[in-house]
Amino acid sequence: MTVLAQPSRDIPREQTTARTVYPFPPRRRFVFTEPEAIYENYRTPLDETLDDIDALLTWPAEWDGYQVAPSLDAVTWARSWIKSLYDEVEDKSAGSQEWIEPLVVADAHRNVVFEWVEAHKRLVIYVSPNTVQYLKAWGPDIWSDMDEGNAETPDERWALWRWLTTD
Repeated sequence: MTVLAQPSRDIPREQTTARTVYPFPPRRRFVFTEPEAIYENYRTPLDETLDDIDALLTWPAEWDGYQVAPSLDAVTWARSWIKSLYDEVEDKSAGSQEWIEPLVVADAHRNVVFEWVEAHKRLVIYVSPNTVQYLKAWGPDIWSDMDEGNAETPDERWALWRWLTTD
């Protein structure tokens, strides 16, 4: 049995062969599109975090009956705070450390929350419209293995990052 059909006199051979070997049209069609600008192809690790922060604005006002979406002011302040931290990490570490992407969520008080877990250390940042506070945890005892405070100045941010990333 031959895979190719015998050419008929009124249909050119190329069309007969193509229909016999490929009886169905292709499933995919390749459409040429203009390439995106080069900066769109090379996103920084911070871009993913900023996308997560922006996604908080799409949450409904009360999304499960008692949880509320973060306020616009908290989201704006969180974007500014995380950009500052990222710039400090990039500038001060001089390539010796890589950015660790945080978990980005909101709490019941309309704050934006960043959370990092690195080895046995956990750093949680709460960004409200007025303040930025942290909670550090490195063990199970809340009296001796946890600490809390403000994280608003560049020195405070950098000290928290160094604590998280050093052994």
